[in-house]
Amino acid sequence: MSHNEGLNQLSGQIFAYSRLNRHLRYLLAVIFLVFITGTFVYAGEFRFWDDALSYLGKIYPVNGQSNTLSFIIFSSGMIASSVLCLRMSMIINSYREHIYYRISAAGFILIAIPTDFINILHTLGGALVVGSFWFYTLRKLIELFGKVKKSRVVLYHFILHGTVIPYAILYASGTGIRQGAQKIAVLGLVIMLKVSIIEYLQYLKKQKETEIHT
Repeated sequence: MSHNEGLNQLSGQIFAYSRLNRHLRYLLAVIFLVFITGTFVYAGEFRFWDDALSYLGKIYPVNGQSNTLSFIIFSSGMIASSVLCLRMSMIINSYREHIYYRISAAGFILIAIPTDFINILHTLGGALVVGSFWFYTLRKLIELFGKVKKSRVVLYHFILHGTVIPYAILYASGTGIRQGAQKIAVLGLVIMLKVSIIEYLQYLKKQKETEIHT
């Protein structure tokens, strides 16, 4: 590969990951907006540590009141998240990378199904989203070894696995505190997903600077 070809390839990667980073920002904004507005209009009191995030998309909460407005906000947000994931899958050229975003797009569609309507599909959707994002973030963090400071990568691994894996264990065991752990896991996952892309983008930019001056 010639010097110019190498620069062009790096420029293409930087452009793609910059777009990916921007779309991830949109995705995080949608998720947090759904949570904030959903809890505000939820039919009854949403107990942060005791209720699952999926309760916001229920048709009828525990108290039996209609939850139409919160359901519309939740399902619309999940559909919007699916569309964003599909767009991100088209941004990434590598099949091995864009497949993660296609899986998460399918997962978000299933999450939009109310948990009190077809719970098994809703639960499957959650597993697809969390699993695909976790594996993708893990992939990027592994790629970052040797490219950024080792202590940072170790810290990122600690946050990613230290939030997601305990929640998976608590969920499988049916422990009462699993709903509180869910919020911590989601927060840790989305932060590390975003951070891994930012770190990789910064690495690509440094590589381009090095190529320019050689």
